Amino acid sequence: MDKKISALILSFVAVVNIVFTTAFSLENKDFETITQTITKENLISKEEDSFPNIMNFGIDGEAKEFTLESTKFEDTVIKNRRGIAKGSIDFPLDSIKPTPPKSNTFDYFDGVLNRNIPVTIRLISLEEREPLNWRDDFYIEVIIENYGSTYYTFAKKDIPHNQEYPFFLGYEDDYLNYLNLDTNSYKILSSSWSSEPYLDGDILKRKAKFYGKRYVSSHTGNYASEVTLPDADGYTVTAVYTLKIPKEKPPIIEEKPIITPEIVEEKQDKLSPVVTTVIAIGVFIGVGVLLFILIKLKKRG
Repeated sequence: MDKKISALILSFVAVVNIVFTTAFSLENKDFETITQTITKENLISKEEDSFPNIMNFGIDGEAKEFTLESTKFEDTVIKNRRGIAKGSIDFPLDSIKPTPPKSNTFDYFDGVLNRNIPVTIRLISLEEREPLNWRDDFYIEVIIENYGSTYYTFAKKDIPHNQEYPFFLGYEDDYLNYLNLDTNSYKILSSSWSSEPYLDGDILKRKAKFYGKRYVSSHTGNYASEVTLPDADGYTVTAVYTLKIPKEKPPIIEEKPIITPEIVEEKQDKLSPVVTTVIAIGVFIGVGVLLFILIKLKKRG
């Protein structure tokens, strides 16, 4: 049974939250400054190049080019990290379909902490790696007792002695049952001696091999689960972009006096000082002439 592990990391890549804010500054009376702020959280390393010098932001439905003003990093602790751990167990060729455990423990490599973390994950499938088929790769090795006798003993059976090869015809199922092998899935087709006779105490023994075929398949148990990972040190970075735009100047309105009809009539009724003086002198002369004539008439009368 071969155990394999692989890991798909979810939280190795920084989780990025982008927050846009707009601020206005009146430092220059002819311009106003619009500020856009981007915040990236849960960074593993300081990725200053991740912010381009120029970024486009929409202002009143129109894309505008903002310039990177500054970046600021702050230390933080990345919590609630999650990842997907995967693993597999390869089962060898067998006539019986395996029953893998419902869960198993694997080593998960955490790229952030740069170390293995033991995780327990669930069985998700049992995959047939190689289908059932007869394979000529089966052999078993057994030890024959009482080799020098007319009958030697194996599996509590007295089997006729044969110098050339271990006798098995008619005893195939006895061999297989003794080894707990399914007689429907395993077949013995030939045999050979694999050692010279030897004494084990007072008993003469000899090793024998039986060859055949087996009806078997292989399987792989696949495991996967989302797992909780330990907290890790990280960074939060804030980038500030700015755009200066000219302020719109209000139009200059020339103020003119408003002359109403009453004022016009009043101006028309008023006489200039020169005209008034001339009229006064004329009246004075006229009155003088009239008085002179009246005095003359009175003297004659």
